[in-house]
Amino acid sequence: MTSSDAKRKKAEITRQRILDAALPLMLDGGYEKMTMRAIAKKAGLSPGAAYYYFETKEHIINAFYERSLVQHEAACRTILEEEKNFAKRLKLCVQAQIEISRPYHEISAALFKVAADPNHPLSPFSEPSRPLRERSMRIFAEIYRGSRSRVPKPLDAFLPGLLWLYHMGIILFWVYDKTPGQKKTDRFIERTVPLLINLIRLAKVPGFSRALKATLQLLDDFSFLKLPEAEKLSDKK
Repeated sequence: MTSSDAKRKKAEITRQRILDAALPLMLDGGYEKMTMRAIAKKAGLSPGAAYYYFETKEHIINAFYERSLVQHEAACRTILEEEKNFAKRLKLCVQAQIEISRPYHEISAALFKVAADPNHPLSPFSEPSRPLRERSMRIFAEIYRGSRSRVPKPLDAFLPGLLWLYHMGIILFWVYDKTPGQKKTDRFIERTVPLLINLIRLAKVPGFSRALKATLQLLDDFSFLKLPEAEKLSDKK
């Protein structure tokens, strides 16, 4: 291992220490009362060392989100290589996110109180969250586009964002699910994926095109539901 590799490894370990120290503190006093000084102390570091790796506590929580996203990307990659049925791909990838998140159920509930504010930088709908949001949306683009299913082109641009929005709704349901092991969420996924797939199939039914067009015109106001590459395609039309 070279000296640069050793330094990089040490930095990764220290960043992980800070993240592992921050999450329990959030449960103790909530996000607002969690301070960088308290995080540094719990991690066994000086405040200056903590600030060296993370400028703010928002950066720490974003690191937590990114770690979860990386795990979800890896889990979905395996699923999508083996499964081509659209409904099964969607169900398995949504279930994979819940499995990844299960150890952090209480922490996710504490974070949601902050993320529910659309103006907060930690909101999944905020501008600072755009890079992670778009990475997650690309998972859902691949879930659909790598399957055997097809939809009309106007819907194609919005479908990854709509699937991502469904996924966020499942996470919200899971956050509030107090059943043992959040079993109600598992049933909710089983029941809602077929409903969602049937709604998507309606887009191909003759006579539905007018309603679809009107719906997509409404969605145009929600630019966060479209990936940049979809925007470019729309501009060329």
